[in-house]
Amino acid sequence: MIIYLISFLLLWQSGSVPFRAKADFQVELKYNFKEKPAKDLSTLAWDSDPSKAPSGPLPYLIVNVKILNAKDEEIRFKCENNQGRALFNKKAEKSLSYDIDMGYIDDVKDRVTPHMFTVYALTEKKEALNKIELLVMEDGTFMVNGEKRGKF
Repeated sequence: MIIYLISFLLLWQSGSVPFRAKADFQVELKYNFKEKPAKDLSTLAWDSDPSKAPSGPLPYLIVNVKILNAKDEEIRFKCENNQGRALFNKKAEKSLSYDIDMGYIDDVKDRVTPHMFTVYALTEKKEALNKIELLVMEDGTFMVNGEKRGKF
């Protein structure tokens, strides 16, 4: 039984997609302030407290990922969030610059909205060559490929 478990873990680890080299991409944060859209007054949420409703503009985050030194076998770039939803799946363009709309920073930190986004470089056969992982921890730490890049 233990041998099966060990062999499964070794196979699982060998099939993982490596991180893209740090010199081959650039991450730029675009801070913005947006007002949250008003909730529909025709619905009732039992756990909501109207006195805690945010008022005014809130910090909003869009991350721009620019691919540098693209390889010839990198045909497409795909971005998925931690909930499995694809944000884009595009052919490699000349600019190779992609905007990832992460949303309101407080919602991302509180895990109300997705908190991890992964950009994959794909081959013609749609096999992942490498990835760029963007993660916002619960304490607001912003991680890129496991490396701390700042805090919100």
